[in-house]
Amino acid sequence: MKKIIIEQDINTILRKKNTFLDRADMRVFTATSTDEVLQLHRTVRADLVIVNLDMPGMGIEQLCSLLKADAEPGAVSIIIACKNTRNALKQSSQCTADAVITRPFKPAQLLAQAKTLLNLSWRETYRVLLNVAIEGTVSANHFVCNSLDISLAGMLIETTQAFNQGDRLSCAFFLPDMTKIQVTGEIARTIQP
Repeated sequence: MKKIIIEQDINTILRKKNTFLDRADMRVFTATSTDEVLQLHRTVRADLVIVNLDMPGMGIEQLCSLLKADAEPGAVSIIIACKNTRNALKQSSQCTADAVITRPFKPAQLLAQAKTLLNLSWRETYRVLLNVAIEGTVSANHFVCNSLDISLAGMLIETTQAFNQGDRLSCAFFLPDMTKIQVTGEIARTIQP
């Protein structure tokens, strides 16, 4: 599980859309001051800290220094958001932050930097037509269904078609770049609505 401490105003901006921060393997904590950031970090041992340069409390240079000193080398990454002024950029560059992003920023820009520092795999969202053929215990037929989730572990589909555990499926679909994906699998479980 990845733990992230985010300054409260930045968190509000980032949470306007569904992002990787909503994943089950992410735990997000918010703080309103640098003192609160340090206290939270000492309690939860964050993997990433995202702060504003002008947060109330101790100076940002001192916060960064204490965060890095409290952790194993490379254990915590820090992103500082600051105004796009010469003084703010100079002050930010004197900290031990891993990245500096200027305000106003695009949420996607900050999230991309956070993903990189957290070493997360990039997940993309696609909507595709899924053609499924079932080779069941009774008969073989074709039907169309909705895929609710596809991952390396499996696929969750929704359909009015009845399945039995152990039925074999053959699925084919095209990604937006016209790459054809064809897979075969077995029904591991069924859930009735």
